[in-house]
Amino acid sequence: MSIKEDYVINVLNDIVILDASEGIAGPYCSMLLQNMGARVIKLEFDQYTDARNDVRYQLWNRGKEQFSLNLEKPDSKSILSELIKISDVIILDGIESELSINELDYESVRNHNDNIIYCIIPPFSSTGPYKERHGNEYSVGAAFGLMGDQGDDGIPEFVRVPTAAYGAAFNSSYHITAALLWKEIHNEGKKIEISLSHSAMVMQSAQFMTGMNLPVRKPIIRDGIRAGVPIYRLFKAKDGWFFLAGGNPSFWNKLCIGLELEELVIDERFIDAPWGIPAEYHLELAEIFEPIFRKKTLEYWEEFMKLTDIPFAKVGTKSEYINHEQMSHNKTIESFNNNNLGNTKQISNIVYFDGGKTEINPLVKPTGFDNNKILTEIGYTQKEINHFKDKNIIYGNNE
Repeated sequence: MSIKEDYVINVLNDIVILDASEGIAGPYCSMLLQNMGARVIKLEFDQYTDARNDVRYQLWNRGKEQFSLNLEKPDSKSILSELIKISDVIILDGIESELSINELDYESVRNHNDNIIYCIIPPFSSTGPYKERHGNEYSVGAAFGLMGDQGDDGIPEFVRVPTAAYGAAFNSSYHITAALLWKEIHNEGKKIEISLSHSAMVMQSAQFMTGMNLPVRKPIIRDGIRAGVPIYRLFKAKDGWFFLAGGNPSFWNKLCIGLELEELVIDERFIDAPWGIPAEYHLELAEIFEPIFRKKTLEYWEEFMKLTDIPFAKVGTKSEYINHEQMSHNKTIESFNNNNLGNTKQISNIVYFDGGKTEINPLVKPTGFDNNKILTEIGYTQKEINHFKDKNIIYGNNE
């Protein structure tokens, strides 16, 4: 199948997403759905939210219609009801029992649209002893092993990537599309719950698998880094770092032969290489390879691994990667003129369909920019809209 970009593909065309979430996972989820052509209405409840100052907000909320609503005003509930009625999906985060105060719990939402797909992303699941506990992607990630299993001998390390939130975004978008298919077939909405805690576990899936007969691999610490399997890890070259992915016996054999260390292939200590090497021999093997790799440059090892057909990558930075020739060729990173940030380079849509991919709108509209348009669409007159503005029921820079 060839990749062409002759026209725009909108797989989720005519699907309306009401994004009432405030964290990372919900906006990222709705961005992924928008990338597939869905119409996303970003519903904000705070006129002066600090989140707008975050660069990430400018990415995850690009191209969305902006609607602002003051839920402290009683008349706002009728507007909220109309927004729910025109939506196929609503995305929320937080604790559902607290959302009921503003009639955003599942039963309240369903009273306005019994066919809606209701997706909630709580910190922890809605059942169990933690059901009312607050948390965000980092505190939940810390509690569920994302930081505690990274450092040397039990010393935790702060993992900057909000893995729990990203996992929740990916899982939510996946399950929402599945629910949309169910709805199309059965004409029935669904409630979806994807907690940050469960998402943190899913993103570490195999590491949560235990059993009496499973091998225990205790990583060694080399150059201040957890080394893992002896030839599936980071190594230091003369002028930088690289990752060697010698993850099967074929790569192990090629590496030993290429380095003229054929005797290692038949060495009884390493007979089940690479994954079956007993933990007590990991350090011995590390002490064989590390001095060899330190003697040569990254350029040398890149050519060596290419000739021996072993997966290899120089450790790069995000600033290097954003200008990488592979990214430029596939237009994965593109230049966009953001109305708040000026000219930027941003991730584009990484999913291609035969015939094209969806178009990215990089603009992030001001708070409440689409209030007039949306209120008119759902049946309000200009006189009523002006009343909402005067009473501060809606706010922001209205179109």
